[in-house]
Amino acid sequence: RLVEDCRTQSHEEIPPLPSAPGEYRLGDAGVERLELAPVRPLAPALVPDPSRYAVITGGTGGIGAVLAHHLVRHWGFRQIMLVSRRGLAAPGASELKAALGREGAEVRILAVDLAAPHAVASLFAESGTPGLVVHCAGMLHDQRIAELDSTVLAEVLAPKLGVALALDAALA
Repeated sequence: RLVEDCRTQSHEEIPPLPSAPGEYRLGDAGVERLELAPVRPLAPALVPDPSRYAVITGGTGGIGAVLAHHLVRHWGFRQIMLVSRRGLAAPGASELKAALGREGAEVRILAVDLAAPHAVASLFAESGTPGLVVHCAGMLHDQRIAELDSTVLAEVLAPKLGVALALDAALA
């Protein structure tokens, strides 16, 4: 439900997550309970580096757009690379680029077929080492989890895993 609200509400309407356990409300949508979990510090190699650029796959989609604004506002990233299949041709991509620009970010939106490992490798070869990579791209299959079978899971998760492995190899 929270993801649906991220798609339908503008990024300005989505409040930051609470800092204490309890109920979390997003407009009229309620999340029954939000528990804070103990978090171990990240290894130094995994700490985001805002002095470099951030890459968001699926960056022109609803979750990617919300995340991009968050990285600019709260993490201090000033260089954002949004990668999607359609790039600037994606609905709302130009508006997203302009909005992030008004927040002080330099934004590149690229159309890349992330299913092709060579395309992923060339993406980083041209741009250098990113300070953060978030893999939001994925395949949509609207169905309740209880109704999913192994065939559908494989169809949905195989491309996601393939891209994750290509990202890992390109950044190794």
